[in-house]
Amino acid sequence: METIMDEQRQTELQERKDQLRGFPRCNFVHLLWCDISGVRRSRVTPYSRLIDAAMKGIGVTRNCMGMTSFFDGATPDTGLDQVGEIRLWADLGTARPQPWRLTNQTVLANMVTDRGQPWECCPRGALRRTLQLLQMQFGITMEVGCETEFYLLQGDPQAIGKQLQGGGQLLFPLDESKYSQSSSINAASEDVEAIVLAIQTLAGVTVEQFHAEAGGGQFEIVTGHKPAMDAADALVLTREAIVATAARQGHPATLLPHPFSGRPSSGAHIHFSIFKDGENLLCGGSREAGLTELGDNFLSGILGHLPGIMSFLAATPNSYRRLQPSSWTGAFQIWGVNNKEAALRLIPGTNMSTNCEIKTPDATSNPHLAIAAIATAGLLGLRRGGLLPESLSVDPATLTKEERQNEGIRQLPSSLQAALDTLNIDKDLVAGLKETLGAPLLQAHIAVKRAEVKRWSQANDHNLEVQELWARY
Repeated sequence: METIMDEQRQTELQERKDQLRGFPRCNFVHLLWCDISGVRRSRVTPYSRLIDAAMKGIGVTRNCMGMTSFFDGATPDTGLDQVGEIRLWADLGTARPQPWRLTNQTVLANMVTDRGQPWECCPRGALRRTLQLLQMQFGITMEVGCETEFYLLQGDPQAIGKQLQGGGQLLFPLDESKYSQSSSINAASEDVEAIVLAIQTLAGVTVEQFHAEAGGGQFEIVTGHKPAMDAADALVLTREAIVATAARQGHPATLLPHPFSGRPSSGAHIHFSIFKDGENLLCGGSREAGLTELGDNFLSGILGHLPGIMSFLAATPNSYRRLQPSSWTGAFQIWGVNNKEAALRLIPGTNMSTNCEIKTPDATSNPHLAIAAIATAGLLGLRRGGLLPESLSVDPATLTKEERQNEGIRQLPSSLQAALDTLNIDKDLVAGLKETLGAPLLQAHIAVKRAEVKRWSQANDHNLEVQELWARY
């Protein structure tokens, strides 16, 4: 076994040497990763040190995956503390120029041990393992596209922080426009167009459309589908591009799910399709709405386990201020065909365009872990041959409580604590996540989320959340 691992290591090193020959010259290289709390972090190395970064990696504390949204230290019970290091290996295939600083490059980091083996708590590795299981066991591949919502703000970020610390609120949206109002996109065209171009350059993804959302100063950018691993990478880079470009433009952005009381929240809807032998399994079949048997099985797993994976999709207590009935956020555990109040919305189309939208995710999630959790739930549905219940074509909030009970319609967890409790009792899901993510990463995830609950739910102070978190996301 040791000899095989050494041979694999040598092969990987040779591949990296080949990639280095084509790496563009630059001043600095940013090695970027996203932690369990959904915060993007990076280490920066001069170009002259790129060979070391690519061949040996850059050392970083194991606790980099045990940090919360509010504290950059060790979190109890994660299994990750201040002792020991891992290595950040630059994934040279993800290198992209920074649109706001073209003399720099950004690359995504793989996390490995000091022997160059995949680290058990690397989110990219977790998604890679999950997708490999899906492919090996069922011959299924997954494509993912995303909708990203955010607010553009006016005011000096330093003044914003000082004012919030003084108890006031100086987080002003850029304007007071309405959904898809043309005057909003016209007025913000310089900012939004710069963001769109930055996303296309940094994330390497097609922007299909963008528009003003209902929040006033709120915008949505829709990015095209890619293979699931590439899509998760692109989503990390999309968020990085939005925040960095907006700051350069002088109007800071926040992707925090619920920054304003009395205004619409921001989500990060995930759209996915699954394919086998080139055929989309979400259409062309004999099940309801044209689903194939495997498509039905996959969606049944996601719907059935959706309450249990909520802590991966809506990852902070602030997320649950967003998930309210009749707010287009999918607050109930239902599926429907083009029902925008359904947590799982099937969108019929062609073999290439038919997809399913999960409306509950937001930008506090780690994209790799969120997609891995979705795929794990789908994998469990495939294994047991699960079937979807009948779809719903109305807003479930308009039904009486008795009608919902008769139909077996339940509201999704209304807090992060409730989401963790639901995960804990879903033993099949826990077993599945230990198989795909691995027990150490699942342990770290749960411990970080418990710490988030303790910090934010006990305080129950929306202004404090916004004060401390708006610039983190």
